[in-house]
Formats: sequence, C-alpha cells, structure tokens
Amino acid sequence: MDIRLERGFTLEEAIQMAYDDDIDVHEIYIEPPEANILTDEDSGEADGGGLLDNLSGRQLLSKADAVTVDEAEPEEILVRPANGSDPNDVFLRPGLEKITWIHGDFEERTKSFSEPDYSKYEKMSYLDIFEEFLDDNVIGLLVEQSNKYALFCNQPHPNISKEMKCAIGILIVTGYNELPGRNFYWDSKMDMKNSMVSDSMRRDRFRQIIKYLHCADNLQPHLQDKMWKLRQRMDLLKSKFIKNWIPEQDLDYDESMIKYFGKHSCK
Repeated sequence: MDIRLERGFTLEEAIQMAYDDDIDVHEIYIEPPEANILTDEDSGEADGGGLLDNLSGRQLLSKADAVTVDEAEPEEILVRPANGSDPNDVFLRPGLEKITWIHGDFEERTKSFSEPDYSKYEKMSYLDIFEEFLDDNVIGLLVEQSNKYALFCNQPHPNISKEMKCAIGILIVTGYNELPGRNFYWDSKMDMKNSMVSDSMRRDRFRQIIKYLHCADNLQPHLQDKMWKLRQRMDLLKSKFIKNWIPEQDLDYDESMIKYFGKHSCK
C-alpha cells in the first residue's frame, strides 16, 4: 500500500511508515477520538501497557500526523569558533540561523509584588489540605456517576458511597509504591502485601469500584465537547485550584503543554 506523506492519513498508515526502512519517522501524533458514549472497548488492561500489534480497528482508523526527519524542526547545535576569531561570537552549524546574544542583565522589575501568605495552611494537616481539593462535592460526583454507570452496564447497583475516598487513596498509594500488578497489594506473601491497603478495603470491592469509576452520565452526552466525560470533574477541581492558589512573583510552568501540531477542538 502506498503511504501518503501529507497530513490526514490514518494511524495504521503512520505505523507502516515507521516500519518502512526507507522512511525515517521522527514522531507520530494521534488525534483524540471523537466524542462517543461507548469507548471502554478501546481501553487496555489495567496492569499492562499498550502494544502496537494489539490496537483496535477504531484506533487504527483514527487520524494521525507523522513527522519525518526531514520535516522535523532542526536542533540548534552550537560549535566552537574558529581559531583567531572573537571568542564571544557563537556560530551555528551551517544552514541554521545565527543566535544573537545580548550583553548585561535583564532590566529589574519596578512593580512591587506582595509576599505570599500561607498562614491559613499552617494549622492544617496533610489530610485537611488534601480534602480542600477532594471534598464532598468531588466525591459525591464520582459516587453518583459511578453508580449510574454500573446500572447503564446492566450490572447490579454497586452501592458505592464513602468507600470512594478510600479507593482513591489506594490509587494514590499505588502511584508511588509500585508493585508488578494491582492484585499484589492484597497478596498473602510478606514481600508483596501492603497491609495499609489490604486492611482498608477488600480486593474485589476495590476492583468493582474502579471498574465503574465514572465522572459523567452516559445517557446525557455533550457531543460538541470532546472532554464531556471529564468536564464536570475538571470544572470542580479548577474552582478548587483557583480558590487555594496563592500567586508568587516567580512562577515555573513545567510540563504544562504537550507538543501537538494538529488542529483539534481539545486544544
């Protein structure tokens, strides 16, 4: 099959380009799926990673863009000046633009900035601060929508209530205390078992809650919003972040953007 190098081909075609010895694919960008009610069949196993050879038909037919080595942006590579030249001059590899450096420091800011005040958090415990963000409104949303999703799947009512907060706590523990699989936290062997997890909730109950964990009602989709399944929870958390955010003079935006060159409504 001929591989098209222009934008607009499918993920399957992009993968075939990556396997082609004559084409050196630098990066592949996959567009998020269209807003849909049923998307669980595209999810992988909880304890396993995704494999290129085990993608569903819907994933292979999704739109993708491929960037070959020729299309990728060139890296700025500095080289040492030639002998006898000004050591302050910095050159780039031939074919790339020259960098213009400035001498001196940046101008000092004249606008005053008040010192951040964290006094309201001084007497709060770690749990109190955590519950500032994961409060009863967020837990209530997860409980309500998870119970609805279980009924939507024609399953018995799971009767999820306050156990939701415990299940989220277990997920947080599994994020920094990693084991080969999720079930190992309830293992009987001492080198695997996590007593804090196993004593707080039964394994099958935890798996049931995680299986039906949901943030939106599938019977009331908002197809014009491709993030509708997470929108309510995102709005709740955003309001919590704004309420508790204390601005400082120097801010660091680290990993705040994911490189994506396509056009998509989620951007």
